[in-house]
Amino acid sequence: MSLLLARTLDLWAVTPFVVGVSDCLMSPADYWLKATGRDPAAAWRGSYSTDEQMRQILADNGGAFRLMRDGLDGVDAERVDLPEAGDVVCVDFKSDQVGGMCVGAKAALRFAERPGFALLPLSRLDVLGAWRP
Repeated sequence: MSLLLARTLDLWAVTPFVVGVSDCLMSPADYWLKATGRDPAAAWRGSYSTDEQMRQILADNGGAFRLMRDGLDGVDAERVDLPEAGDVVCVDFKSDQVGGMCVGAKAALRFAERPGFALLPLSRLDVLGAWRP
C-alpha cells in the first residue's frame, strides 16, 4: 500500500462523513487531487452542503458513476478494468452508486450512517468504474 493511500485511510478513519466535504464523492476526489495535482471534482467542489443539494447534483449528472467518470475524464484519468490498491473506484452498493478507494481485494467506502469508512470485498460489489492515478 502506498504511503498516500495509507495516510488517506488514516484520515478517513478519524474524519466524519460530511456532505460536500468528506463524503463518498469528495473523499476519493481529494485523494486524486493529492496524488496527481488535478481536481476531478473542480466542477462541483463547494457547490453542495446538504443531502438535498447532493441528490440534485447526482440527479442532474446521471448519478455518482457518471459524475465521477466525467470529472476523472476531465483530468485525463486512466480507466482500468481491474482495480488495484490506490485506484479510485465507483461501485454499486445496495442499489446506490458509491465512490471509494481500492485497497487490494477490498474497497474503502464512506457512508453517512457510519463514522470512518467500511472495507468491503470487491468480489461482492459491482465495480462500475476504476481509475488509476
